[in-house]
Amino acid sequence: MKTYVLALSIFLLFFSCDKRKNHKVKTSLIKGVVIARPQSDTLLLVKKTGDLFQNSIKIPIVNGNFSYNLKSNFIEEYAIGFKDEFDKGFFFNNYFFNDKDIIKLTLYPNQNEQDNIIIGGELNTKKEFLRKQGLQRFWSKIDSLYEKNELSSTLQTKVDSIYNELKKWQISKLKTDNSLVGFSMLIDKLLDNKRDKTFNIKEIDRAFKNYKTRFPKHPYTEIAINILNGIKNANVGGYYTDFYSKKNDDQVETISSLISKNKLTLIDLWMNWCEPCILKDKELVPYYEEFKKKGFDMFSVMGVDSKEKFLKTKNKYKYPWQLNYEVKHEFNIWDKYNISNSGGSQFLVDFKGEILAINPKPKEIDSILNSITKIKR
Repeated sequence: MKTYVLALSIFLLFFSCDKRKNHKVKTSLIKGVVIARPQSDTLLLVKKTGDLFQNSIKIPIVNGNFSYNLKSNFIEEYAIGFKDEFDKGFFFNNYFFNDKDIIKLTLYPNQNEQDNIIIGGELNTKKEFLRKQGLQRFWSKIDSLYEKNELSSTLQTKVDSIYNELKKWQISKLKTDNSLVGFSMLIDKLLDNKRDKTFNIKEIDRAFKNYKTRFPKHPYTEIAINILNGIKNANVGGYYTDFYSKKNDDQVETISSLISKNKLTLIDLWMNWCEPCILKDKELVPYYEEFKKKGFDMFSVMGVDSKEKFLKTKNKYKYPWQLNYEVKHEFNIWDKYNISNSGGSQFLVDFKGEILAINPKPKEIDSILNSITKIKR
């Protein structure tokens, strides 16, 4: 059942919500009790669309109790989980909406997470109703299959079949809902588009038009627009999307200012904690000057939670190319390139902005450079 924890978090998010308008600043008291987890002393709180590495808030657990005054400009969904799990590479989220002045949580150990309780707010009540409905219709079937101890190949086929039924059910609910809860469900679908083999962009795009009309100023609208554009454009044969980033002196610049000047530009997006990203950049260092003479350059942007961390990381690696930064996803670059919730990616574009390769090796860059050296612009 743990294999499908991501899907469980997705289908919890349906049903109608009230039509109240968001206040400019809304404060909700998040308080609760932690049961049988003496090893846990801190919770992490983050918007569902946020980054645990950059945007999370630490909430201390004292004698099994916790509380936090959450301020927000909008009603949206949040995730809360244990820091000690995150530090070990696991994070079992508990989701809730901040649509009530007081939200009460009771959190159990992971093996009893189905007993977690969230009280407060109409949206959370309706989420719980849907959770129980999903458990009865889908998860009880999956648990029953595991209990029968069938052969792994046969078991996985049957589990996948039920899982596909679950996804169809989610889509049917998504299409018929026009509330904020349904919008949150749509965002989950977008964030999971690369892992979900059943993802249908036309289906999601049509559903989004309804939510965009209903919630034009909600942050989910901008997120959905950016990710949908990224899904459509951030592919080989597609075209780059312009964006802002900050230079070392905090001046803001766009990538479009560089692309037309080079035969090839490598858009290099990476988080300061992303080891695979750092290894890719290190691999390029010995070739950079040679490639630059042929008409190549890099537009590198580091995602960080503070400028101080940017400067520290920049001084550590001392890359020969210009390195810009983005603090806490302030320019939504990752969404625009459909790499949300990832460490980063690289996009090789020509002087017209067409994407020729994604995460290319130095040999591939060199090959493409050599093939276009005689092209007249």
